[in-house]
Amino acid sequence: MLPFSVAPYLACILALMAPTLAQDIIEDVGQPAPSQPASPDQPFVLGSQPIQPIQPVQPVQPVQPIQPIQPGSLPSIPVLNTNFESTTLEVSSCPPEQINFELVTGYVYSAPADMLDSQPGTLKLTDCIDMCRNNRSCMAVNYETGLCVLFSSNADMYPVKVCVGSRALLER
Repeated sequence: MLPFSVAPYLACILALMAPTLAQDIIEDVGQPAPSQPASPDQPFVLGSQPIQPIQPVQPVQPVQPIQPIQPGSLPSIPVLNTNFESTTLEVSSCPPEQINFELVTGYVYSAPADMLDSQPGTLKLTDCIDMCRNNRSCMAVNYETGLCVLFSSNADMYPVKVCVGSRALLER
């Protein structure tokens, strides 16, 4: 619904364009157009093509409400262009409170041979990070609510082992 009435604007445009429209009709046909059809049974003819009677309007289908986009309903595009800082074993000599992690959501690190520990029942991400900080061999973590998996390698060492998933990948 428009916040203003369109009728006055259309009337103004019609009044301004009426002489031009009449001139176009006269030029197209070669003579002034009749104001009334010859008889009620005869259609009004403009040039050589009769005007078709107006057809009844078909009912319009109701418009479906727009559904909000749900997270995960769109296909995800696996793009991992994060530049991880190189992690070496020298990080293990740092005190645990000075070790930082980079959080990458939507990706899972998959290295079964390098899995150090799997802790089901880990409900908080901070508990999972603390377990990795306290394990000198831990270089990466997969975290999903209720499960914390520690790894002795990371995506810098094996970037092909990072794949799209629903868990969080944390690296030292």
